[in-house]
Amino acid sequence: MSKPLFPGTNNIKVDEGLVMIKVLKQEGCDAKQIVSFLEGIDDCLGLLKTASIINRFRGKRKIGKSAADTIYERMLQIHI
Repeated sequence: MSKPLFPGTNNIKVDEGLVMIKVLKQEGCDAKQIVSFLEGIDDCLGLLKTASIINRFRGKRKIGKSAADTIYERMLQIHI
């Protein structure tokens, strides 16, 4: 049986989301930063799910970015 997803996300489970929020609050982040962080992590997890597809198209085009490069670039966009 799968665990319920955290509201507003596609890949973060409720218990994971609550732990992240608790830690970020202890770090002194405000609500806007917490939402930004959760959205960024959710996007990265979604990219991880599709990594094989991203890498397959990269090989066909000979010029594309790998899944690791795409995830790295998305992680740099998270404002914390």
